Amino acid sequence: VIKILGKSALPLEIYIFPVKVQGEGASAEIIQAIEEANRLAEKYSFDLLILCRGGGSIEDLWPFNEESLARAIFHSEIPVISAIGHEIDFTIADLVADFRAPTPTGAAEMIVTQLEKTRTFLVDTYRRIGLQIQNILKLKRQYFSTLAQSLSDPRRLLTNWRLSLDDLCNRMIRTYSGIITKNRRQLTELERRMHTYHPGNVIRNAKQRCLRYERELEIFMRQLISRKQKEVEKNMASLDLLNPLAVLERGYSITYLKPEMEIVKSSTQAKTGDKLKVRLSSGSLDCTVEKTRKRS
Repeated sequence: VIKILGKSALPLEIYIFPVKVQGEGASAEIIQAIEEANRLAEKYSFDLLILCRGGGSIEDLWPFNEESLARAIFHSEIPVISAIGHEIDFTIADLVADFRAPTPTGAAEMIVTQLEKTRTFLVDTYRRIGLQIQNILKLKRQYFSTLAQSLSDPRRLLTNWRLSLDDLCNRMIRTYSGIITKNRRQLTELERRMHTYHPGNVIRNAKQRCLRYERELEIFMRQLISRKQKEVEKNMASLDLLNPLAVLERGYSITYLKPEMEIVKSSTQAKTGDKLKVRLSSGSLDCTVEKTRKRS
């Protein structure tokens, strides 16, 4: 891995964290190295971690199947490339890592290839940006050159503006003269109409109308009062005809059965000994039933 990375023309800085890669305590050392790299990442600007070892039996590779190591790889802030054993060897670390390389050599070659592609992309991007800036500057120069050519002699511009101002002044004078003349005609017409509708004449006509309305209202009210008085007299006469007291005036009476004061309309309503009250046109009588007859 170091040999392949060292052949690259890119300025790579390689930091090695030596650890046990098999046997008892290997996974703990690998976890400690990953955590240490993350603590130093800001200081040394680490961009990538390569977790690699050569091939071996499944027992030799077993530390890379430990759950604790898988969690350490998962929680690493620095991207991790897993390059463990040969291409046919698979471990849990391969599944958790950000990228799996078939071999350590393959991991180094992949890094060099990607860095070369990135450098080529950046160089090409820088070149294209430079060309775009040159084109923009060229267009701006052409624009300002054209703008400078279009600018006239300031004295001639001032002369043109002065002529335009004079023309505007003359047009404004003509316009406002016409407006003033029109307003004068309107004012004359208003004065004529004001004379026609002088307040003295308006008030005098209004007084005359008020007097006429007052006379008409007085006549109307008299007629209305007379008509209503006749209606009241007619209604009073009708009420007198229907008044029970008027019937009593002709000699009739109203008999009540005590104590309920129920009007007696038939001899069957009373019996011997009942108390009666007889109302007359003037006063009333308290009577006692001595005998009842069905017919008079």
